[in-house]
Parts: sequence; structure tokens; C-alpha cells
Amino acid sequence: MSQDRILSSISLCKKAGFLACGEFQVDEAVKSGHGHLVIVAKDIGSRVKKDVTDMCNYYGVEIREYGDRQALGRACGKEYLSQVCILDKKFSENISKKLEVSNGKNENS
Repeated sequence: MSQDRILSSISLCKKAGFLACGEFQVDEAVKSGHGHLVIVAKDIGSRVKKDVTDMCNYYGVEIREYGDRQALGRACGKEYLSQVCILDKKFSENISKKLEVSNGKNENS
């Protein structure tokens, strides 16, 4: 249930124009200071994961791991997507809270 809410929020963010999709757009958003939250798929390669994690840590952007490439892609109208970046502070706070609730339920289950 919470997974649907998170993916729906990402989809809504995309429709509102506050989402950077894919490696190059995410890099540009984070490095330019416009990114507030980066979400990476759980099934991405370790090199890509390390690169985006290092970049987010350097620029002080929150990074979370969620879903798989297919689920993130569907939320954004694409087939597969390994990473997205939320460009709006309110959207990022909302999605971050939903991710915390989702992780809490997964740990307690």
C-alpha cells in the first residue's frame, strides 16, 4: 500500500515538473543545487550506486533507496529508470516521510 503511495507521489511530482529522471538529469540537478532528494532503485549496479551516493554526500543531498528500476520507470512514464531526483522541497519532504513509514513497516514485519 505505501509503495503505491510513494510511486504515486513520484508520478505526481513528474507531472508537476519537479522531477529529474535518469543519471544525467539527476547529476545536473544535484550539482546545480536544485535537487532535494535522490531516489535510486534497489537493483542498480554497485558502481552507479557508489557514484550517486558519493555525489549526494558531497553536495549534501538526501539519498534513499526504493523500489526497482521497472517500478521507478513506470512511475515516470518510462520502461526502466535507475534514479530520480525531486526538485521541490515540499515534495521531497512528503516523499521522505512516506519512505520512513514504509521502511519502518518493513523492519517490523
